[in-house]
Amino acid sequence: MTPHMNYLVAIRRAQEVYRDRLDREIDDHGLASTLLLQLEHDYSYDDLVGWIERSAEYRDREVPTPLPALSSVAPLPPIQGHLGCDGMAYVDDSGRRVPLFCHAGDLLMLFVEGRLENDHEKEQRVHHAFHDMQEAGYSGLRSWWSIRWANQTHAYWGDRRLNPSDHAHRQLIAECLRIGAEDYGLKWHLALGSAEAVSRHDMEEAWHWLGDVVSLHPHWYALIEGLNEAKHTGEGDPDVVARWVNICRTRNPTVLHALSAAAGAGVSEEEQELAEWTPDWQQIYLVHASRDNNWGDQTRHAFSTGYKRAPRRLGWSGEPPGMQWGTHTRVSSMHHPDQWTAQPWRYAFYLAVTALSRQVPTFMCSHGVCLEGRFRDAPAFSLAPRLISDLPPDIMAYDELFHGGHTHRTRRVITAPTHCRAEHAKRSDGACVIAVYPETPSITEVDLHFDRAWKGRIHDSQGYIDCVVDAGSTLRRDISTGILCVGALL
Repeated sequence: MTPHMNYLVAIRRAQEVYRDRLDREIDDHGLASTLLLQLEHDYSYDDLVGWIERSAEYRDREVPTPLPALSSVAPLPPIQGHLGCDGMAYVDDSGRRVPLFCHAGDLLMLFVEGRLENDHEKEQRVHHAFHDMQEAGYSGLRSWWSIRWANQTHAYWGDRRLNPSDHAHRQLIAECLRIGAEDYGLKWHLALGSAEAVSRHDMEEAWHWLGDVVSLHPHWYALIEGLNEAKHTGEGDPDVVARWVNICRTRNPTVLHALSAAAGAGVSEEEQELAEWTPDWQQIYLVHASRDNNWGDQTRHAFSTGYKRAPRRLGWSGEPPGMQWGTHTRVSSMHHPDQWTAQPWRYAFYLAVTALSRQVPTFMCSHGVCLEGRFRDAPAFSLAPRLISDLPPDIMAYDELFHGGHTHRTRRVITAPTHCRAEHAKRSDGACVIAVYPETPSITEVDLHFDRAWKGRIHDSQGYIDCVVDAGSTLRRDISTGILCVGALL
């Protein structure tokens, strides 16, 4: 058959598929797409039927529709337009913001599985996840856009796979991105999940595809990450990961891009590691925070990264310590997870300290690894946005970041009690936020000495009080779950 006849057969086949499966004539866009699939990728009639049946138009007839619109206002308003940074803080079209993200690692893969297997329960889990985030007030979510890409043996994922070289997977990934952004108002933090045994051609071709997808609606995307924990997932060379990322970044310069928290939890916080994986063009640094030791140590590590190790003013905490409860224990390498679960306020407080430290906080829990239930059932899930909402939206632009120890006695507001921390973020006009917490869980009530007169709101696990405190005064407080003081000098 001549190329001309091949072309005519492909047109007729495409027209027939559209009539049979969509009950309408093919349009120009559909014709261009189906010709490409047939002439370059050898799609048969049955392949085209499968492609059509995975489309949003076809699935809209029978798949679950987005859950009803919210009847109440979420504590944190959604990101307006584009999320970026102005050199001092994160900003959207309304001004400076404290974004709050939720980790949903296998969500994209679960959506693809649901569509390909015609499993409505799996797809409904994805809709419930979007709805829970939207209702609670989360800004967006982090998800992996490849898992077992090269079909390698994997003890954890078994035979589950998300393959961005597969055209059906690409189509469904793009549709899930649309649903999350358009139907639920969420922003995406996308991270490549695996790179083992993927050829350079396939890798770069997939990044060109992602760049094209992002360019269609760049405001849907908060951050594009090169590779999740790169040293553990197939590529330990930051220059190689940068080459991939720059394919997308060149096409989408207004969207934030970053390489990787390459060494994973804790080690990615180290100064040399941060410097190696934060190239000159990267506007923010990326970290997977420590999960070692007790909850106070983990909180201190989050602050110290922003306070003394950060290669940039602004950071992004992508996989921090996470919530585990009951049989939901998929957050790995957690020391003392019971300390978070028993007192969920501590975890909300931890995320607030992360924001105080000029890093985007991410809520992490077992469902954030594998989506096996409702996010709303995770301890602290709804509490975290409520506490974050009481932080000043421009807190990351505050001029000073310091602790309450002797070194900073000339500018601190609260003296850090023995074996405790008092982390300060302070603006030049006197506005300040202070987080006080114990270094060891055995510490409960302490005397808080105020070196300067202060007024504001003190949050703890029991609620909050508004107060005015004179210079030299002392307050007796239980800090066993942390207290957050939001106010200003008098």
